[in-house]
Amino acid sequence: MTESLYEKMGGETMLDAVIDLFYQKVLDDAELTNCLQSMSLDSLRPDHKQFFVSILGGESTYEPTNLKLSYQDAAARNGYNEDHFKAMTNHFRKAMDDLNVSPMVNIQAIMSLTKRGTFY
Repeated sequence: MTESLYEKMGGETMLDAVIDLFYQKVLDDAELTNCLQSMSLDSLRPDHKQFFVSILGGESTYEPTNLKLSYQDAAARNGYNEDHFKAMTNHFRKAMDDLNVSPMVNIQAIMSLTKRGTFY
C-alpha cells in the first residue's frame, strides 16, 4: 500500500508541529490578522487539523461546516480573498520548510492545497 502524504510528512506529531508554526506565522502577519479578526483560530484548530489530514490523504473525520462558515464570514466582514489564501498557503509551505518536511512532500501538499483553493 502506498504511503499517504500525511504518513510521509511524519503523521500526527509532525502535522501538529506544522500547524503550530503555521498559526504563529499567520498571527505574525498583520494583513492576515486584520482579515481573520472575526475568526477564533484557536477554536478552529481541530477543524484545521482535520482539514490538513484530509488533504494530505490521512484518515480524517473532516466536516467543512465550521471552517467554511468562518472563512465566508471573514470574506464578508473583512475582505478575505484569494490573495489571503495565497499568503496562508505560503505560510503553510514555510512552516513545512522550517520543520524540514521533505521538499517533495511539501510540494505535493501545497499542490493539494492549491487545487482545493480554500482552507475549508
